[in-house]
Amino acid sequence: MCVAMIPTRVKSGISKYLYAIIASSIIAAAFFYSLYYFDYFQTPSEDYIGNFRPRILEYMQGIFPGENYKILPLYPLIVALATSLLGNGWSDPVYYASMIVNMALLVPYMVLTYLIYRRFLSEKTAAIALLFLASNGFTVYTVANAELEMLLSFLVVLTSWLIIRKSRFAYFASFLTVVTKWDSILIIPASMLRDFFYEKKRIKALALGFIASTGFLAWMALGLITGADTQNPYIGEIARRGPNVYRFFIDLLFVASGFVQGAGAQVYYSITNPALYVPMYAVLGLFLLAVTILVLTGAWRLSKKKTPEVLSILMFLGGFILVHMVYQNTKTRYVLPILWLLNLLIFHAIESTWADKFERPASKRERISSGSSLKHVLAAIFGVVLYLASLYPFADAGKPAILIFALALSSLFGLALFRSWNAHPLKSWLPAVFACGAIIINLNCFFTIKMMDHYSTRRVEFKDVSMWYARNASPNDILLISETNLPRYYTGFPSNRFVSTQSLASADLKSLYGELSRKKITLIFIDDFYIRRLGVGDKNSIDKKAHLLEKLRSDYSKDRRFSLERVFVYDNNAKSYLLRFIPASSR
Repeated sequence: MCVAMIPTRVKSGISKYLYAIIASSIIAAAFFYSLYYFDYFQTPSEDYIGNFRPRILEYMQGIFPGENYKILPLYPLIVALATSLLGNGWSDPVYYASMIVNMALLVPYMVLTYLIYRRFLSEKTAAIALLFLASNGFTVYTVANAELEMLLSFLVVLTSWLIIRKSRFAYFASFLTVVTKWDSILIIPASMLRDFFYEKKRIKALALGFIASTGFLAWMALGLITGADTQNPYIGEIARRGPNVYRFFIDLLFVASGFVQGAGAQVYYSITNPALYVPMYAVLGLFLLAVTILVLTGAWRLSKKKTPEVLSILMFLGGFILVHMVYQNTKTRYVLPILWLLNLLIFHAIESTWADKFERPASKRERISSGSSLKHVLAAIFGVVLYLASLYPFADAGKPAILIFALALSSLFGLALFRSWNAHPLKSWLPAVFACGAIIINLNCFFTIKMMDHYSTRRVEFKDVSMWYARNASPNDILLISETNLPRYYTGFPSNRFVSTQSLASADLKSLYGELSRKKITLIFIDDFYIRRLGVGDKNSIDKKAHLLEKLRSDYSKDRRFSLERVFVYDNNAKSYLLRFIPASSR
């Protein structure tokens, strides 16, 4: 990230509060930017429908702890309370309450993040780091998605801030963090580190650490002793699937880099000419490499401080990554609670490596003066052209509001970057730094649209077949489908009207046909979603027998027992098939 940091000592008047004003403006922009995507998705996520919503409804009915222990209780309890306050004037009150809770948490999350950034970075760098966190599309996704990552991110930041402030309330905050999600368990020893090693209050540290862990330990114990139907599913998944050492690192870097994953997907699906896509992949690869180097450099340079708060934060970060190396079912949203910390490492690396270039006054050769040379003029024109080129994709997106947000965030970046004019003459290369950073902001904003559209429509085929099933199915029809929660959500049909592909015992098509007859399955939905994911070795696709559906998609026309009921076609060349199955004995 080509971003300049120029620590400046402000003196009086409005200058004294300028960076607070800039930071407040960034937080306000982040809030309204995220608000634009409120209720953006065409379908709720599978996890919301299958895991969160049932627990929340159970808690609202006084059923605690509920039928299973996959979701720890704090987030469902908060949303249950918010749903009760919200009332029933919504199509799905639980869904809207979830999004409202996440939206409400964004501002305190950003405020605390900025306060932490100011402890490790200069005022200028802290403001710019906060700006790039706000422009990262995954921050927006954290807020817009009706799941627990926004609460977890806030509690991780809150605990870290309390650790930095040497407050014993960090233990209570860590208690809340780990009863939100189990992967944050290392936040408890991180809270203990100062008391145990630096203050030498080891008995107190152990006692408070144990108290902080009681909620998590009780939840795990209940999951183990209450029977096979309610035991904690994560232990079984880890034992069955084994660890996944590298995938989480890839997701981590994609999230930290912001637009790279979305841009790579856009190139893959839109450009077939090697003369175009090879250099584009090269540029994205170099940017991803730069982010990787900055994250590692930032972690190394920060660790050299060896202060309790630094070691606590890095202990949590390392533990969080280690947990996800063991738990293989990785998703990009699992990175979101540490995105703020990855962003801190990036900007700490930039500031600690190049701060002297920005702090010292401009030399005669570096200054932009009234007699600027032709190369400075040409460089400025080139930067303007590149910046305007980065705005061009917004015209094709047809969403001018996002262009306004991109311009606003770029303007705030310029305000923070060029704040040093009253300290010394402007350096000739600073406009190029601004152009580089502003282009990254524009790319983040543009590919946020692409990412949000992807998440909005990625399961729309399951919604479409559900609506068809609700309108056209006979009472005796039973649907075989990869995801049963979404169809139940949209149809209102009981669970016995669906069979999950994951429950199939068949290993090949021959045995599948017999199993279809035994289970009285009359309709089979062959989705494109999980078949595509087979190509990247997705273990969920393997578990959901997507390979069987792929074979059936190729061979169904050869068997008279199958007929094509409906084909669903989508803009990304995806096709899903609804087949009707009639055993030969029924003909």
